[in-house]
Amino acid sequence: MRDSCAERSSLTRLPGPVSEMDEEIEKVQPWRPAHELGAALAWLGAALWIAIMSMDGLLNGVQLALFALVLYLAIYRGIDAVTMLAIKRSLLGRQVTCVSPEYVVRKSKKRKDHLWLGWGFTWKREHAQLIYELERYDLRKIVPWWMRMIWRRGPRKGMPHIHGVGLHESDIYIPYKDLAGHCFIPATTGALKTRLLSLIALQAIHRKPKQAVIVVDPKGDLELLNLIRWACKSAGREEDFCYLHPAFPRESVRLDLMKNWTTTTEGASRVAEMMGGDESSAPFKAFGWQVINNIIQGMLMIGERPQLRSLRRYIESGPDMLIYRVICNYVAKLGRDPEVEIKRYMGEAKRTRGRVATTPQQVIAAVLYYKRELQPTQPMAAIDGLLTMYEHDAAHFSKMIATLQPIMAMLTTDELAELLSPDYSNADDPRELLDNARIMRTGRVLYVGLHSMPDATVSAAIGSLFLADMVAVLGERYVRNETKPEVTLLLDEANEIVNPPLVSMLNKGRGAGLMCFFFTQSVQDFVAKYGAEAPAMQLLGNANNVIFGRVLDSKTIEYVTEKTGETIIRQSQDQYGVNPVSGERNITNYHASYGVRKMDQRDSLVRQELCQAIPDLEYFGVFSGRNIVKGRIPVVVEKK
Repeated sequence: MRDSCAERSSLTRLPGPVSEMDEEIEKVQPWRPAHELGAALAWLGAALWIAIMSMDGLLNGVQLALFALVLYLAIYRGIDAVTMLAIKRSLLGRQVTCVSPEYVVRKSKKRKDHLWLGWGFTWKREHAQLIYELERYDLRKIVPWWMRMIWRRGPRKGMPHIHGVGLHESDIYIPYKDLAGHCFIPATTGALKTRLLSLIALQAIHRKPKQAVIVVDPKGDLELLNLIRWACKSAGREEDFCYLHPAFPRESVRLDLMKNWTTTTEGASRVAEMMGGDESSAPFKAFGWQVINNIIQGMLMIGERPQLRSLRRYIESGPDMLIYRVICNYVAKLGRDPEVEIKRYMGEAKRTRGRVATTPQQVIAAVLYYKRELQPTQPMAAIDGLLTMYEHDAAHFSKMIATLQPIMAMLTTDELAELLSPDYSNADDPRELLDNARIMRTGRVLYVGLHSMPDATVSAAIGSLFLADMVAVLGERYVRNETKPEVTLLLDEANEIVNPPLVSMLNKGRGAGLMCFFFTQSVQDFVAKYGAEAPAMQLLGNANNVIFGRVLDSKTIEYVTEKTGETIIRQSQDQYGVNPVSGERNITNYHASYGVRKMDQRDSLVRQELCQAIPDLEYFGVFSGRNIVKGRIPVVVEKK
């Protein structure tokens, strides 16, 4: 009978009484020698002997019956021998399977509302028991040497027999409705993550009706980029494909990461979040937030689009010209002539010291006019905020924004400025101009390669801005109850770009049609990023599904084993006894006893030792807290 994680999401059914499970394990017993092979060969030899002895003439009735009986026993025992040898061979593990993208597409189309995750079986209590029993033996003695020589295969890392205890495997299909609760995927370097991301992305692009697919890859893997490009072409969505990659600015799309927000303060939070730091840097971060917020409020008042490039200009040059333009705009809205009104204070401005020695006199005059004639009776919050910046000590101001300036400079240099702060009026630039709202609304496929290896700081900043902008768009969709087209978000090395708004996105994203898969190496990566365990666990609490490959971190192992739950493991202990017969002097008279003591003990269904020994490209999956699956995925290789 084939094990399968079918389209239903039923509870993992454990065997009934432990004794029934013991009977199943006794039938398998992969640790014992294949005695059936010797018996089959003996019966086969007997059949051949009968046939040879009867070569002189035809077999008579008795000889024919005997020959048929012996041959039947040879076949019967041979089948048992082949079964036992197949079981032993399975303990060598499965060979890494390479498939074409077309193969994956065909698999996904068989069940349109399901995600195909390779091959495997439902992990049950009998598998955990088998693993426990096998640990008592040397696997090199269980599998014959000649078998190891012929089938020299299986993963090089980990314990291949973890998957081998599943004697039969079949296609693993998981309903998308279960995955809508998001999926956390931890695995150590080189174990699973990138290949699994490719597998999921390929199927998401081919789903009908089409949906927006967004892949954020801090490494900027060109193989993954080419696979996504091929998937779009094969799905007839070539025009939907676009990508942002700092290493290839001429081919990338332009992406405005400051366009979407639901409240004006979001822009300041988005930029300030890039400053990072610990508790000691909190005052600098708060000051930076206030500076950005004041600038954005002023820019919006004069109808100027807040972008990274313009924000940097006002931060570095100071608020002088911005506050002048804002005051002039406000005066004009009041029905007065700003040039005439401000000119009345030019004489006093010549005798008044400005913020710095180079402050223009018209700026000083505008500030004097506002403070004398407008602020007492008709104050404007945007101007008051800029006025606070204007009157702040210039030297102290420079120190407080010292951590903000380098980040803004990194994101607005050369070609990167054109990518992230696009000029809407530049009709000569042939590159497409997009933002997250348009990408989701039109169901585009976006690959974001952050190119983190040369500059991890810039990569993390771009990733954080991108996610914050996505949260704003999803928040708007959530308020409007928009779920179509659906959005599949795949975050590789999510710990590098995680930010506080991500928790909100996962929490309410389902109501906005979002399905998120976020990958990392360990739970500790999130703890280190947030600086505390509580927000990291809050983030993981929004993932209803977990797929984990080989994990080495103790906190991660504790987290995933808690997800898989516990079961009952039957431990057995051999007991021997030898006692002389009472009153007898003959040493040959004695009592001997032998017994097996069996004890039931609760243990993790997937023990910690297994989590550290999962071979490459293999995984355990816990879906919606119910189905526990042991699976393996293929390597998707594009045809040359």
